[in-house]
Amino acid sequence: MMKPEHFSEWAGRVVQAIKKCQHDEATTSTWDLSLWEFQDDNRTLPCLFHPSVFENYKKAVDDDSKGDREENEVALEDEDIIPDEQAIALPQEFTTMEEKRIRVQWNFSIVYSDTYGVPVLYFRVQTLDGSPCERSRILEWLPDQSIDDSWDFISQEEHPINGLPSYFLHPCQTSSRLKDLLQSTSQNASILWAWMSMIFPAVNHPIPPSFYRDIRSELDES
Repeated sequence: MMKPEHFSEWAGRVVQAIKKCQHDEATTSTWDLSLWEFQDDNRTLPCLFHPSVFENYKKAVDDDSKGDREENEVALEDEDIIPDEQAIALPQEFTTMEEKRIRVQWNFSIVYSDTYGVPVLYFRVQTLDGSPCERSRILEWLPDQSIDDSWDFISQEEHPINGLPSYFLHPCQTSSRLKDLLQSTSQNASILWAWMSMIFPAVNHPIPPSFYRDIRSELDES
């Protein structure tokens, strides 16, 4: 297992290497790897964190809007039937109600777990008014996973630092994957970097191969 002192040391080195490389592929439309920061002030647990990431998704029709549609349909039934040639000219909001978008805020952090002896990726997902998003909705937004792939196993608990309800990728299988890394890779910060490259795709943020290689080389040389 990864020791807590290794996580603290390696997390700091990974952040330094990312900021030093200034790679063009570090930034996507919503995600900037160079914005990861390491916090270790002896008052809280050592933690890697990323500023809020904002994404737009297609808004699902909830129960309230379904009810509104049913009321509208009933009202229309009470009126004269509109001929097909006239129905074409109806306002767009009647036909595009389910295509509205919703803006969602993601907050990512990585905290070392003493229980499992591995880092754990936490994320809090909410709408702009602060309403938390349901697990079922989050799973719709994340990449499809095969039945045998454990990365789609999302649990919820209080964040170990701020106490807020947060989702996390369950670390059970992380332990075995990290064990393989520890056995096959030299004991340096590149292990944590390799771990990050494995889990970030599970939350729609894969690390570009060339960027991964550049940071890996920087860490191996340091």
